[in-house]
Amino acid sequence: MSEERKYDRVAYYPGCALEGTGHAYNRSTKAVGKALGLKLDEVKNWNCCGAMEVKN
Repeated sequence: MSEERKYDRVAYYPGCALEGTGHAYNRSTKAVGKALGLKLDEVKNWNCCGAMEVKN
């Protein structure tokens, strides 16, 4: 069964957590995207969602 690919780029919101304590998640997300042939376009001018503050 063959499906037509609709997207080769996706928006990517890393957030503060992935740039801080979530390096492994950031790396794995990028690795999976690459394996699937997807370009991850980081959302420009993103804002922190507050996850780090909630966790602490």
